[in-house]
Order: sequence, then C-alpha cells, then structure tokens
Amino acid sequence: MSLDPLWEYGGDFPWPDSSQIMPLPASADTTSFFSEGVFFGTGRAALVALLEHGKTTRKWRRLCVPSYFCPRVIQTIEEAGWDCPRYADTPVSLPYGRPPCILPGDVVLRMNFFGWRGAEAIAGSPELECDVIEDHSHDPYGAWARGSRAAYCVVSLRKTIPIPDGGWLWSPTRQELPSPGGPSDVHMLAAGLKMSGMVLKQHYREGVPILKSSFRKCLLDGEALLGTGRPGGMHPVSRSILHPSFLLNLAEQRRKNLRTLRKQLPHLSAFAPVWELPADCSPFALVLQFDSLEQRERVKNHLIESRIYPSVLWSLPHAKDPRTVDFGNRSLTIPCHYQYSERDLARTAETLESLFS
Repeated sequence: MSLDPLWEYGGDFPWPDSSQIMPLPASADTTSFFSEGVFFGTGRAALVALLEHGKTTRKWRRLCVPSYFCPRVIQTIEEAGWDCPRYADTPVSLPYGRPPCILPGDVVLRMNFFGWRGAEAIAGSPELECDVIEDHSHDPYGAWARGSRAAYCVVSLRKTIPIPDGGWLWSPTRQELPSPGGPSDVHMLAAGLKMSGMVLKQHYREGVPILKSSFRKCLLDGEALLGTGRPGGMHPVSRSILHPSFLLNLAEQRRKNLRTLRKQLPHLSAFAPVWELPADCSPFALVLQFDSLEQRERVKNHLIESRIYPSVLWSLPHAKDPRTVDFGNRSLTIPCHYQYSERDLARTAETLESLFS
C-alpha cells in the first residue's frame, strides 16, 4: 500500500473540523451528562483542588493510589504535600486491587484502566468504607462512569476529546465540590499554545506547506506549561465545544475503530493482555503486550520507522509491585481515536500483522 508523504498514525490530536464537533441530536441519555460537576484546566488540577477541599471538609490526610498510574499526576500531588501510598492494581488485576489497610483520613483513588472495566466495577466503591475518587479519563462515557456510586469522579478530558485542556470533576453522591475559578494567565498561554499546535497539525495533514517542527514545538511547549501554577478553570474555547453527544460519538468511533483493527489482525490475540471486554465499555486504545521489554522496544521502533506512533502507558520500573513493573515494561498502546480513516486503520493493521506473523 503506497503512502502519502505526509501520512502518519498516532501522536497528538489535530484540531477537529466542523463536522466532527457539531453536536448530534440530543437524546435522553446525553442531555444531562455535563449538567453537573465543575471544569478545571486539567485533570491534575481537579484532583489537587479536590484533595485540598477534602482535607478541609472531610479530614482527608492520605491518597491511596493504584500502583499502575500516571507518574506525572502522582508527582504533582506529592509536590502539593500529599502522602500517596500505592496499592497493587494493574489493568490485568483480578480481582481488582484495593488497599490492604484503610486508615482514618484515607481517600482511595480507583482507575478504569484503558476503559476495560465496566458496570461490574461499580460495587467496589461502597465496599471500601471510605471516600473514593474514581478516574474515568480513559472512558468518560462508560457504564462504570455513568453508574458510579463513588464520592467523586474525575476525568482528564483531553485524553479522549480533541481539545487542548480540560478536567471534569463531579460527585455521583452529590457531595460538595471545590470551585475552579477562572483560568490563570499561565494556563491560558499553555492551552493557547496547544490549540495553535493542533490547528497547525490539522493544516499539515491537509497538505498545507507547514513544517512538522512548527506544530510539534507548539504542542510540546504547551504541554510543558499545562498544569503548572494554581489550579483553575479551563480555556473558554475548549469549554465551548464540549457537548455530551460529541463525547458519545467519539466513544462509538473508538469502539468501531478497535473492532476494525481486531478484525484485520488474525494474530492479535497472542499479543492482547485482555481479549474479552465488557460490552458496555469504550476502550481507550489497542493495547499490546510482548514477551519482554526488548521485544516491546523493537516493535515500537519499527512502528515509528513506519510513521506509526505508539505510546507507553506507563513505564514504572521502580514500582514495588512486580506485576506493575512487568505490565509497564511489556505493554504498548496504539490509538484508535476518531480521526483515523479505514485506510489509516488498514495501513496500521498491515504493518502490525507483518510483525505479529
């Protein structure tokens, strides 16, 4: 299959065109989706603000976090002065992980890794007998998120939605929420840089003679600034295009693209850490697991040479839980978001199948 000289798969979201962000007709299960909760500049900002709120109003003292979790988020929370003991939990943990001991003042963070956990995970929050925060960044519209009974839920919106910033915080049990206030000047600059990079990338994909380095610099500089400074609100442009049917449409497109990739990869099951997924989930990406770190790196480098850009979520070589280290060392994620056409998926599947076989 011949390649367009500008063709690539993966990397940061481009800015969506108008047909992709126009709201779909409202339905009963989407109209109230964003009607509750508050919006921060990032998921990290939402978490930090919530923890400070909980310290004052609910006597929180420690945040128990899964052993497999974004190290940048944990670093931000620890830099804000919080103790974050880890408990063993990975995307392939069965039963799902839980802290071995809950102390007075503990609040527990649970994660829907890759959108793999469905309605069966809802029961875990009340059983912990303490306040629970759930992170639904990888599947904001999944059955677990919609049916949650946790004290609080948080989503980093830019993980699944093509916007430069945004963190959404709500309480399924109607607890009091912190106020985000307005976005800071630093955040407006960071989101503006990312927005510029996304727009330039979209023009680049359409054949406009733009250097790739120009939009990459905007994206990287914006990402480096994002989340710095005080927690505050999100960019008004990002907030203005949020619509529940938009989110629902993106989730359906992820499911469709993942089905397409799976159908075109007859050897995939040997490299899939989880094969059977709940019918009500919208997986975040195609996740692969290899025999070793070395094999993972060889495949990753080959894909990059083919202009397919996978991600490692997350490498945690210093985790105390050996299963966490192992999953981080051997796993690789291939995005399956809305912007990929059938031709994109076919080319990516052809490259992957050549490696699998």
